[in-house]
Amino acid sequence: LIAASLVGPRLPFVEIALPGWLPVVPAVAMAWFGLIAFLDARRRGWALREHDLIYRSGLIWQRTAILPFCRIQHVETASGPLERLFGLMRVRCFTAGGMAADLSVEGLDQVSARRVRQHLLEQIRDGDDEARE
Repeated sequence: LIAASLVGPRLPFVEIALPGWLPVVPAVAMAWFGLIAFLDARRRGWALREHDLIYRSGLIWQRTAILPFCRIQHVETASGPLERLFGLMRVRCFTAGGMAADLSVEGLDQVSARRVRQHLLEQIRDGDDEARE
C-alpha cells in the first residue's frame, strides 16, 4: 500500500488515481498500534507472593491470573528470535492436564527470568517435600 501510493503516481505508463491522503493511512495505523502496544506493556505486571504467582495483563480486556505454587508441575524459560534480539525471555508455568502453558510471564530480562524460574522450582520442590511428610 505504501509502495503503491509512493511509486504508482511516478510511473509514466501507469495511470493510477490515488488520493493524496493515502500515504498518511499507514503512518496513522503504525502510530495507533505503537500507542496500544506501549499502553498494554505498562498495564502488565507480575509478583511472586508467599504461596503463588500472580500476573496481570490487558489494556482493553484485563486479565489477572493467580497460580498457586502447589499446582505447578514444571517451569521453563523460552525466547523467540525477536526476544533474543532484545535480550528478553518468558517464564512459562505448566500445571497438570494441559499441553500449553497455564501462565506465561513475558518480557523479562534473562537474569530475572532465570531467577524467577529457579525460585519457582525451589517452591515446587519444597511443596513436594512437605507433601511427603
